[in-house]
Amino acid sequence: MLKLNTSIIRETNVKDEKEDKAICIKLEPPGNTIGFRLRYGRQTWTLPVKDAYMAARYSNAEAVRPSVSKRERNVSVKDEIVSVLHAHGKLNIAQVLQRLKGKRISVTKAQTGEWLDTLKEMGKVKQERFDYRLVK
Repeated sequence: MLKLNTSIIRETNVKDEKEDKAICIKLEPPGNTIGFRLRYGRQTWTLPVKDAYMAARYSNAEAVRPSVSKRERNVSVKDEIVSVLHAHGKLNIAQVLQRLKGKRISVTKAQTGEWLDTLKEMGKVKQERFDYRLVK
């Protein structure tokens, strides 16, 4: 991993309920502390990285991670491909794979091509050169 040479500030999606502002994280060289501040705020609260690590490691980690139900794990690849094409219109195989990866569905390029060919034979998908789109 690279050493920190400059300060890094990143805005998170987490908001402070009281102020209704996003929380920003700040890492400064040499990287021994993590700073927290509100967006557009001046005051920064710092925490040693070791304390943050220990708190994260020994806290209830299951409550922090988003839970995925069993129903969502057993999704149909065909239905997900149809939903991706419906949401984005015209896509090629690589773009479909990228959208499926974003949904945490692991499938190979060959499998995706087979599914798209099957959908094409069923008349649900139309192929235009390298792009696929739903038939209306």
